[in-house]
Amino acid sequence: MIRRNGSQTERNFANNAERFGYRVLHVGWPDFLIWREKNGKIEARLIEIKTKKNEPLRPEQEWLHYILEQAFGIRVEISHGECNDH
Repeated sequence: MIRRNGSQTERNFANNAERFGYRVLHVGWPDFLIWREKNGKIEARLIEIKTKKNEPLRPEQEWLHYILEQAFGIRVEISHGECNDH
């Protein structure tokens, strides 16, 4: 499901997520929605990819992440290509 025109960092993240059993949807708002079934429940995560470790979020990304967390209790994770199994 990864867009093939994504950055190498995005492709690395998608490949890593799939290794942990996640299905990957590259939507661009934020960059990824990944999900899997675990213990009979759906586990989903929103991921924003930043290529450089010190790359800041754009102001509209900061607002989007803030609104998702404050209004809906949804936290957007920042990744530099890695995916962990939590």
